Amino acid sequence: MTWVIGGSTIFGYGVMISDVCVSWGKGGYAQDCLQKVYPLGNYIFGGFAGSVKLGFIMLQDLRNFLKLPEEETKDTGWHPDWVAENWYPRAREIFAKASKEEQALHSSVILVGASPNEDIGIPGFARIYVATLDDPAFEPQVIKGGNNILSIGSGAGVEKYKEEIRKLSDTSDISLMQGEVGMPGGYGTMLLHCISGVIRKNPEKGISKHLHIALIRRGQFSLSNNDTTIYYPKGEKIEIKMPPVAKSYSEFEELIRRIKQSTKGAIAK
Repeated sequence: MTWVIGGSTIFGYGVMISDVCVSWGKGGYAQDCLQKVYPLGNYIFGGFAGSVKLGFIMLQDLRNFLKLPEEETKDTGWHPDWVAENWYPRAREIFAKASKEEQALHSSVILVGASPNEDIGIPGFARIYVATLDDPAFEPQVIKGGNNILSIGSGAGVEKYKEEIRKLSDTSDISLMQGEVGMPGGYGTMLLHCISGVIRKNPEKGISKHLHIALIRRGQFSLSNNDTTIYYPKGEKIEIKMPPVAKSYSEFEELIRRIKQSTKGAIAK
């Protein structure tokens, strides 16, 4: 199972949160070993669910699609909605040409991007777009602006997780809004803590407690994780520390060789 979340915020940046678990076979072996969210082009991040092999192929094709001449990379950004609407035929073609075995594992992509020239009423606060694209058609579902969240992977169908997403999208929740006061990026950090908490309290096989978070702004991004130490009233201490994870398909092949697994059937779904 997998859970990859993309969110727009009213604070001029986007958020991506993803677990790191890969599974083999329904109800079979699972390993925390894979980064699923990456920078793709100016002001745009992407993540994937489904076939690990197809996921990396999709993101690499997006990088190629978004590649700019070096002299334009510093002051040019992509319109996220344009990217989703114009790239999805390529995703459809990639999926159609994949083997039946990889198609059976399915493929989904999620994009979060900051508009290069649209603000949300405050100069420098970019309008954020989120798009999801699912096989076989890959026609994008796009949201823009506000505090809105989309997600892909099996985690998106877990009722407790869906309930948490609904709460996190509620702009009337002042406690969430206050997270940004005096701490740029604080709202995104609070989202990470909330998602971490709901996974710990409601564990699902194949959904990792280890999470990556990316904050995407116009002109910059950050990528970190949810490493933390939790202290309980009776003195118990639990450390959450990100394990080694693959950041490319070649790294993934090498990592799973060491744990005596195969790339065949590897799924982040």
